[in-house]
Amino acid sequence: MTDVLVLHAVLPREDDAGLAATLLAQLPYGRRLELERRDTAARLASLAGIALVLAGAGRLRGRRVETGQLRFPLGGKPMLTGGPWFSVSHSGNRVAAALSDRGDVGLDLEDAPAGNAAADPETTASLGRWTATEAV
Repeated sequence: MTDVLVLHAVLPREDDAGLAATLLAQLPYGRRLELERRDTAARLASLAGIALVLAGAGRLRGRRVETGQLRFPLGGKPMLTGGPWFSVSHSGNRVAAALSDRGDVGLDLEDAPAGNAAADPETTASLGRWTATEAV
């Protein structure tokens, strides 16, 4: 049994919208409307997260998981009927999903600083504080 499975990918580009449209059409009506109101980049990021959740849940269950098993309760955290629990996060460049069949899970994805900023102690400390805050 897997404690936590983490899948990640580069965020899709706007020219990947055709693939996302198929997934969007399979979502419950309310969720589809919500995503259609977002700008293209935000919509694609959310759909990429959903795709990772479906792929990860399929791995944990040992069989394909259908989009219709996703639930998006009003004001609540999305869930899969019959589990697993999952969390999705995306940064400016990547999307990730953490899934667990043992209990609720949380994930926060941040882009690490690049170049000279990566060596800056203040930048590193700031990212460390943010990560600790999110973990709590």
